[in-house]
Amino acid sequence: MLNEQQLEELCLGWFQAAGWRYAYGPDIAPDSNTPKRTDYRQVVLRERLLTSLARINPHMPPTALEQAVHALLSGSEPQMVMRNRSTHRLLLNGVMVEFAQGDEKKTDLVHFLDFAQPANNDFLVVNQFTITGTKQPRRPDVIAFVNGLPLAVVELKNPANEQTDVWDAFNQLQTYKDEISDLFNSNAALASGERWLDRACRLAHRERGTHAALAHHRQRRRPAPSPDGVGNGGAWLPPARLVSRLRAALRAV
Repeated sequence: MLNEQQLEELCLGWFQAAGWRYAYGPDIAPDSNTPKRTDYRQVVLRERLLTSLARINPHMPPTALEQAVHALLSGSEPQMVMRNRSTHRLLLNGVMVEFAQGDEKKTDLVHFLDFAQPANNDFLVVNQFTITGTKQPRRPDVIAFVNGLPLAVVELKNPANEQTDVWDAFNQLQTYKDEISDLFNSNAALASGERWLDRACRLAHRERGTHAALAHHRQRRRPAPSPDGVGNGGAWLPPARLVSRLRAALRAV
């Protein structure tokens, strides 16, 4: 029987087999030798985001991309779900920015995701990514970043422990939403683990609907997921499939 650490390693292996790059959270932490963020409150890998935007929008100057990032990350809605929906609209439609080109001022659209060419996006999976919370530091098991944005969170539980189940993972995700809410501004999927990875659950679901979905999956007996990550919770792992599903999900918001 797998323990939680082995399940986490297996999960990371599925991501990598599907084409994702991998980073160990402490190796890219603010106080590491190769930091990818300036402090533990940050949940977006800003430089990775800017690099991706330059690749997706090659005609746009750096100042325009900085404007777009500022617009994406400066949501002021007080409720997390509203910030999430607002961010999703920007991810789907892009944002208009104004910039100087020679003596002229121009306005153009910056896209955050490349839906037409999925391989043009950057896919990074990170485990043990520590975030400063309102009460204490929190460390989700696995976070999936697309273009430096945390779009999915995976919480795993020890499959050998009969006292834990999908509800424990669900409750842990609820705690994260309460204490490290910025992690969910761009979130498009939550995945929880019971004996195996569970199906991704949309953050924007009403609580009642999410409870119902989890209850349904808890009652179903599922075969163990295949090594390629396809089937069960892993069907969305291949980047091209993820981008397609992500676009459909964002349109539904």
